[in-house]
Amino acid sequence: MHPKIKRVLRCLGSALVGAASLLTFNTAQAQIDFSDDFQSQTPGSGISGWTTFINAFSSDCSTYLGGYSYDQTVTNAGGIVATDTGTSIVANVYADYANGDLAEPTSICMETNVFQQVLLVSGMDGDYEFTFDHEPGSAPGARTLAFVTVFDSGFSVIDTETVDTTGAAASGILSFTIQPEWLDAGNNLQFGFRTTQVGYADSGRFYDNVSFAVASSAPPPTPNPNPNPNPEPANPNAIPVLPLWALLLSVAAAGLIGSRRLRR
Repeated sequence: MHPKIKRVLRCLGSALVGAASLLTFNTAQAQIDFSDDFQSQTPGSGISGWTTFINAFSSDCSTYLGGYSYDQTVTNAGGIVATDTGTSIVANVYADYANGDLAEPTSICMETNVFQQVLLVSGMDGDYEFTFDHEPGSAPGARTLAFVTVFDSGFSVIDTETVDTTGAAASGILSFTIQPEWLDAGNNLQFGFRTTQVGYADSGRFYDNVSFAVASSAPPPTPNPNPNPNPEPANPNAIPVLPLWALLLSVAAAGLIGSRRLRR
């Protein structure tokens, strides 16, 4: 096994990713509100502010060999790199081809995770949406997806959701609910992108207009239409019709007055 993997071998599950940087947000309002369109990035350079963690498996992607975090700011080293498509600067997420163990193309299955991480604290519970645009960055060859995961301080998964991003260009959305009992308990939230490939197979996937924020509120209910939009004007000479209860009350009152007059 390559010395780099030996040094950082960790007993994490295949669904977990490792160390991460904390997401910044408005502390006056604890709800998470993150966005990145990558337009300020330099094409061909690694994108800072995102964490890259790579899990290595046997060639059949079943036996876990180890994992390590990677410096995504190293140009063309894998993870997340800015790419100019001609119309926009996007994030290109792809595998760590610089890993020495990939000298034998079929030897290792690489799972590359690029993500943001947040420590869950009071006020962050609620319904959220993870949205983004995605398109193929190279010839098909990798399995790609977007994910949202909550795990505890021992790296045990509490909840996770994924959405497939393999295939044609599209806009993606992943809905996720942060539960109140997850807050202030040392739990962390991760959201980001994953690509899995073997050896030197193509793995690039472009992402843009990334957002993780409170779910947009539902539109207000449509009022019931007026069953008679053009009512006829009221007849000023019409005799008002009393409801039955008013009619009975007036009859009773008239009878009471009449009986008092008879007693006189």
